[in-house]
Amino acid sequence: QKEMAFAETQREFVSMASHEFKTPLAIIDSRAQRILRKSNSISEEKLVEKVESIRGSVERMRFLVSRFLEFTADDIEELSIVARPADLRALVHSSVLGQIDSCHPDQIKLDLDQLPREVPLDKELIEQVISNLLSNAIKYSTDDAPVKVRGFQSADYAILAVRDSGVGIPQDELKKVFRKFYRASTSSGIAGTGIGLHFCQLVLKKHGGFIETKSEVGKGSEFSIHLPVAQPS
Repeated sequence: QKEMAFAETQREFVSMASHEFKTPLAIIDSRAQRILRKSNSISEEKLVEKVESIRGSVERMRFLVSRFLEFTADDIEELSIVARPADLRALVHSSVLGQIDSCHPDQIKLDLDQLPREVPLDKELIEQVISNLLSNAIKYSTDDAPVKVRGFQSADYAILAVRDSGVGIPQDELKKVFRKFYRASTSSGIAGTGIGLHFCQLVLKKHGGFIETKSEVGKGSEFSIHLPVAQPS
């Protein structure tokens, strides 16, 4: 029984790690393809921009590899964070730029004026959380449906809400979507592993924050992350 439980935990560990590699890999691939397609006409400035984006994604993968290796498979819930004051608005903009190649350039609508700039957080992990929510919103929306990203502060939390116009989630499944490997019944036919939202919840919990969702079938979903504006213990 012990060996079976350990084998299952190992599978969960590998699934979580591989899921989080998908986003930077997708950015690397899309940027490289764009360079190849426009190799004869791309300006030096744009080329440098694309290469810097590729290198940034490589660094992100290196970070993810080292961070996942910091805890063993049987301590999968014990992911540690290193929270330092960081510009949350800049982090959101960086995550949005990473998704531009996977959607219409004007699909993502930003409203970040009320979002506090400096928040104590683990920059790389929170960037991964934001990227997960953005990629989900794009994936579950049609090409012409806007993805709205709104930031503001309420009481002791900085809040970032990502809203899509996709398939939505049944009310009785809202609390289940953060479970490992759980996928909503409305996600049938759409690629996914059921790991991303669990990872987001784990990271937010480690920050002393939390994640919430509101949804209506056929009208879309909104996921909001709450980060403490004070340094977590």
